Amino acid sequence: MDVFKRIFMSPKNQDLVAEIFLHYVLPSFNAFLITGITLTTAKLRLGQGLHPGWCYFFPMQIVLNWVQFIRNRSIVPTSPESFPGITSKLTFNDQISLNINNQEVRYKACHPCGMYVPIRSHHCPYCRKCIYVLDHHCFFLGYCVGRQNMKYFVMFCVYAALGTGYGVYHIMDVMTYYRDVSGTESIYFFFPFILVMYIMERAAGFEVYYVFLIDFGLGAIIISTFLASMGTFSVLNGSTPYEDKRNIKVEEKDGMVGNFLRVFGRHGLLHLVFPVLPFPEARVDKGYTINYQYNQARQGYYTNQDC
Repeated sequence: MDVFKRIFMSPKNQDLVAEIFLHYVLPSFNAFLITGITLTTAKLRLGQGLHPGWCYFFPMQIVLNWVQFIRNRSIVPTSPESFPGITSKLTFNDQISLNINNQEVRYKACHPCGMYVPIRSHHCPYCRKCIYVLDHHCFFLGYCVGRQNMKYFVMFCVYAALGTGYGVYHIMDVMTYYRDVSGTESIYFFFPFILVMYIMERAAGFEVYYVFLIDFGLGAIIISTFLASMGTFSVLNGSTPYEDKRNIKVEEKDGMVGNFLRVFGRHGLLHLVFPVLPFPEARVDKGYTINYQYNQARQGYYTNQDC
C-alpha cells in the first residue's frame, strides 16, 4: 500500500495522470464519437440508396477546425527584445503602462511564465502558458480557447452540433424499427439499461452500439450548441467569461461588428465554410522576459502567483 501511494499519489504523478486525461483521453473520446456517428450514418444512408455527402462534409469541417484550433493556440510569444519599460531596483510593478507609437499599452507580470504579458493575457494552470484573451480551457479539444483560435472553436461547435444532430436523426430512425420509442420499450434507449439487457442476452450488440451513439450524441448536441452560443456571445460582446467572472474591465470594445472583425477578420464569413484561408490570423501581442536580478528575495513568492 505504501508503495502504491508513493507511485500513484505523488504530486508529480498526479499531474502526469491529469495531463494525460485532459489532453489525450477526453479528445480521443471526442474523436471516437465523431468517427462512430459519421461511419454509421454513411453506412445507413448507403444502405437506403441515399447519397452520403453530408456525412463527409460535417466531419471534414469538424476536423479542419480542430486542426486550426490547435495550430493557433493564442499562446503569448516571448519577444527576443528587451522590455521597453524600466522597472525600479527597489520596487517591482505588477502592471506597467507604456506609450508606444502614441498609444497606451498596458502590461502585467506573469510570474509563473516569468514575463510581462499584455494586460488581457491570463495564465492557464492546465496548459501552463499565458493565453492572450483567455476564454476558457476546453477539455474536449485539449487546449485553451483564446483570441486567435476562438473563431475555430465556435465553428467547431457549430458543425459538431449540426453533424451530430444529422447523424443521431438517422440512427434513431433505424432504431425505431427494432424498438418502440413511444411505448414501454423506450427504456431500451437508455444506454446503461440496454447494456444490462445485452449482458442478459435480451438485446443485440448493434442495439447497444446505436444507443451509445444516440445518448452520447444527444449530449454532444446540447453541449456543442451551448458552447457555440457562449462563444458567439463572447465574440460579439468583446469580453470573455473569464474576464466577466473576475470583473476585469475591457477597454477595447468596438461594437458588435468591430468585435466580430477583431476575432474573425475582414473575411470572417468565409470561415463558415472554409476553415483554412490564406489570410492573417488575429493578432497576439508579444510578452517580454522579466528581469528578476533586483527582486531575488521576492522571486519565490511571485513564482507561485497566478495572473
